[in-house]
Amino acid sequence: MLLVGVQCPPHPDLSRYDRLRELGVNNVSFCFELWDGQRLAEVCPGKSRTIGQERYFEAIRYCARLFDTTNGEIIAGLEPPEKTIEAIDWVTEQGAVPTVCVFRPVVGSDYEDVPPPRTEEMVPVFARLYDACMRRRLRVGIAPNVKVSIVLLPEECRWLSEHARGYRWQRTKLAVLRPAFAAYFRARLWRRRAPAPGVSS
Repeated sequence: MLLVGVQCPPHPDLSRYDRLRELGVNNVSFCFELWDGQRLAEVCPGKSRTIGQERYFEAIRYCARLFDTTNGEIIAGLEPPEKTIEAIDWVTEQGAVPTVCVFRPVVGSDYEDVPPPRTEEMVPVFARLYDACMRRRLRVGIAPNVKVSIVLLPEECRWLSEHARGYRWQRTKLAVLRPAFAAYFRARLWRRRAPAPGVSS
């Protein structure tokens, strides 16, 4: 048994996500790239034209109430930091967890000569990621053995926040939930592995 996450474009038939939940999916993630719709049309014309932002937003709103966690993924560095912060606030307002990827130019791509954002611009973005998740009391950092190299997880942004001390109660609650969830997960795993009555291993 394992935690299952799916990243996919939003489907117009939202009942498809009910079926995913029935199949055992724990997490869904929707990468809507940029918050500013005009900028999205410039950077991702195909996604903007064929899917559109609103379908992403609709799927995030729907799935945030259905799955254990739902992520709204956005790229920082291709629009003003203030826009990325607006996106973070909106995603957390829906009860979903933002995933913020920093733009990195790739050799051979159309944007290979576009410089990455400055660190000074990104610090407030990731501080807001932590603050917004804490203010909304989102259950971040409780799933066991989740390690990601390409993004900062919300709980990893604590040290960038000027308000971290104000979230002591929320951090305490998450600290209690972490081993409780791990024990629950191990128990379910053990039940799946245990042989059925009357069946020899």
